[in-house]
Amino acid sequence: QNIAEAFERQQQQLPPAQRQQLPPAQLNAWNEQVLDVFYLVHDARAGALTSSLLRSLLFIGLATGITWAYTKKYFNKIVFVIVVGAIGVTDVVMIGLIYVNEDSFVTTKKSVFKEPEVSLADQFIIDMDKQKEKKDYYRVVDAARGGAPNQNADGLFFHKSVGGYFAAKPMRYQEVYDRYNYGRLFTRTVGGYENARKRDPRLTLDQYMELAFPYNHILDMYNVRYTVHDLRMKPIVNYNACGNAWFVTEVQKVEDADKELDALAKFDPHNLAIVQEKFESHLEGIDFGTDTLAAKPSITLANYHPNKMVYTVNTDKARLAVFSEQYYPPSKGWKVYIDGQEVEGGFIKVNYLLRGLKVPAGAKEIIMEFAPVSYHSGGTYAYIASFLLIIGVVLGGYLWYNSNIKNKNTNFTEEV
Repeated sequence: QNIAEAFERQQQQLPPAQRQQLPPAQLNAWNEQVLDVFYLVHDARAGALTSSLLRSLLFIGLATGITWAYTKKYFNKIVFVIVVGAIGVTDVVMIGLIYVNEDSFVTTKKSVFKEPEVSLADQFIIDMDKQKEKKDYYRVVDAARGGAPNQNADGLFFHKSVGGYFAAKPMRYQEVYDRYNYGRLFTRTVGGYENARKRDPRLTLDQYMELAFPYNHILDMYNVRYTVHDLRMKPIVNYNACGNAWFVTEVQKVEDADKELDALAKFDPHNLAIVQEKFESHLEGIDFGTDTLAAKPSITLANYHPNKMVYTVNTDKARLAVFSEQYYPPSKGWKVYIDGQEVEGGFIKVNYLLRGLKVPAGAKEIIMEFAPVSYHSGGTYAYIASFLLIIGVVLGGYLWYNSNIKNKNTNFTEEV
């Protein structure tokens, strides 16, 4: 199609006030550029088609020649099978190398990922970690890269983040994200504070954050300690983060998931847990009374791995613990152990997307481990199949030897 004609048709579809008039010289230049690209693509496709056709004709000719030679008794059946098999394998390998070759693999000395530069905000968080005696586990909201944390992953190179990008998003997390408009926080933080200061020079950053995002308590239960709002500035420190796990002193029961999502709008996650009524039996025997200073219950993340988390516990009575980790049903493979004993039914869902667990009095250790039955049973089935395959190959080789080599030697001896 002529570019000038296409442009003219496009302009006719626009209102008169929005139509543009371009000089013929510019339209002709566009024509030439498009034609150049068209001919390059045409030549590349024609070359690929010709090369594939010649290769196919070559292998067809070889296979035909080998078949003809076999029918003329120039070699036996074993040689024929080996040669034809080699031709087929060579053809498959050559086709495969077009799509997967040496350039498709990266050695340990190479990297396809360009490390992001350490910003002043990142360095501040790294320096804060170095000052601590024990490794600490928390999350960071990166609102300075990509406009929103669900649109970039560079911050994950330095910190555990509530962001990152992946097309298949966790459903519950995405629903909370959409419902409580995280974008309001992320889009208004970048550059928004400076504009707000022009209107009110007395406005502090913490005050602005409260105005820009009134749902900071949701970030608290995500254990978000830092919000990076500008890579050139110190991040916002959240001193109210709930931590990796904590005990609550009261429960708000709701009918279903919709009510549970609604209740997140305003509540104190440090003391209150929102639980659906279907998990009510799990709460039996828990004392939700206010603790005294002498009690000093504690629950601490001692060791972290994405597939296994170990918590140390100190409690004088049965309590409900909330964990700042994504909830998954027991069928998905997560198992919970208290002092070495597996908890039947696992943890429950609290606060719409977090994990909750009844911790008995005197408990010392909690272990959460991802051990799906499908993974372990699949490995067992794979070992059994491999064993049967080896047995089949050995048995087949033995039977072939008896029917072809041993019998021929016996017949030869009898003839002699």
